[in-house]
Amino acid sequence: MGRGSGKRAARRRAADLAVGSREDNAKLERVTARRLTKLEKDLAAAHRAAERHQSRLETASAEADRIRGEIAALLLEAGVTTRYARVAVEGTIPFAPHLEYAALPNAERIVTAVKGLE
Repeated sequence: MGRGSGKRAARRRAADLAVGSREDNAKLERVTARRLTKLEKDLAAAHRAAERHQSRLETASAEADRIRGEIAALLLEAGVTTRYARVAVEGTIPFAPHLEYAALPNAERIVTAVKGLE
């Protein structure tokens, strides 16, 4: 056996592998940190977009409420008596398209409701 195949050579190879492993670990940590930073920025942007969307929905809802109030006030001032009928379901709307159609207000349900008021 030569001198390069003994305990000292094995220790040297193990030390070289350990250094390589530490370098790989440090590189992996840097790459992971960069990716996490990018993901955190993307998540923050998604949260901001969701907040803007929610704000727009709230504004549109408030505007619709205002318009409904104006219509009700005009009808009241004109002395028109009104009657109401439900054309939407009270519970959760199902996901299946045919069940969703049956649950949401549509022309057929509105016409049936109006005829029922006569």
